[in-house]
Formats: sequence, C-alpha cells, structure tokens
Amino acid sequence: MTTPRKHRRGVAPIEAVPAQPTGGSDIADYLGAVISDAFSLLCVPGASVLGAAAKAALQARQARRAEEARHILLEELRAGRATQYTVELEESADIALRYARAVREGVGRINLRMLAAVLAGQLAHEAVYADEFYRWADTLAGLTTEEIVVLAGYLRHMPADLRTARLVQLGAAVYQGIYGADTARWGDFEAVRGSLLRTGLLSISATGGAIGDGNSVVFAPTSKLQELGRLVEMEGVLERSGLSRGGAHP
Repeated sequence: MTTPRKHRRGVAPIEAVPAQPTGGSDIADYLGAVISDAFSLLCVPGASVLGAAAKAALQARQARRAEEARHILLEELRAGRATQYTVELEESADIALRYARAVREGVGRINLRMLAAVLAGQLAHEAVYADEFYRWADTLAGLTTEEIVVLAGYLRHMPADLRTARLVQLGAAVYQGIYGADTARWGDFEAVRGSLLRTGLLSISATGGAIGDGNSVVFAPTSKLQELGRLVEMEGVLERSGLSRGGAHP
C-alpha cells in the first residue's frame, strides 16, 4: 500500500513537465534512411524521395501521438481527485520520461489513459513515487482492451474483503456485466482471465481441494487489483475511452 511521505516544496508541479516524447526525430531519420537504402538496392526510381516521405509521415504521426498523449494526461489529471500538489523534481522527471517512453513505443490510447489515471491517483493521495509509477506502467502498458474491461468488471463487483468473495458467482457477475446473456463468449472470457494471471491482478484458486486433483479452478481478484482500484477510477477511464459500462466489450 502506498505510504505518503513529505516532498520538497517550491518545485514545478508534475503537470508542468512536457509530455513530448524524446527520440521521435531520430527514429524518423533512421526509418527514412533505411527505406531509401532498401529501395536503392532494389533499383527503385525515386528511392530518396520515398525515404523522405516515410520520414515526414513518421514525424507527423509522432507529433499527433504526442499531442494525443498530452490531451489524455491533462484530461485524467483534471478528472481525477488530484489536488494542487508539488512533487520532487526528480520524481516528476522520471515519471514524465516513463510516460513519454510509452508514447514513443506506441501503446494504445486506453493504456496511456490508465497510466495517466495512476498518476492522478498518486497525486490525490499525495504520494507520488516514480518507482511505483514505473511498476504500474510496466503492468498496464501491455494490457489489451479486453483485459482492461474484465479488470473493471472485477473492481465493480468484488467485495471490499476478498476473503468473503464467492468466486464462482463473482466471475458470473463480471461476465454478465460485460457480455449480458450471450453465453457463447465464455471461452473468450476464460482466455482473457487466464492471460491476466501474468499481471498478478488475478490469481487462480481450487474449489474442493488442491489444484491438479481434478477439482474446479476459479479465478480470484488479488490485493494488487484492489490497490489499482484505489488509484484508478476504472469506470471513468472506460467512459472517457468511449467504452460504455453495459456493452464495454470490443
């Protein structure tokens, strides 16, 4: 659990750190040169022009993604419970660099929104630590939209005390909240839950005995998912991503 600690005052707030990713121009230069060289080897006329066009297209794309990322970050900070809170320059710089890296690597918009929502949650708790942001970024940047929707379903239905959770009924409630009465998607649902085991946000438990004894295996939310729920208001993230509560599955 995140523990607040004191930070230096008088340092620029995190929102003041630019969201523009670094390295985009270098990548565009490299790609342009590669395309130009490759087409030259194939004796394609106008290879240098094609390389320059590819470079310009990539630069334009990077600029659009940087602007989208900036908009997402500011929207989540404003939508969250964040207050005017000044953090240490080193912490804010490290967080900005990790966010910029996610932009540069091309992670999805909903993943960027999750990262921004984690930062908003840290600010709300006045406990902004770069190492914890990195930990969450490594987990959230690789999630698919389906996985995020399933996690939101668990956060919506699971009890505050996980020891009281009735796991079979909980899984059924999550499924129904996403797919409704369409039982044909149960296999897809199981596959998504299985893939989430890698994140530590879901785990598996055996009912009626130990795993491997031929008993039923069920999925269970973890304390790590609870921690995420305290940082991120998932319903709002889905709504601002254009995914409705009732029909959130892609």
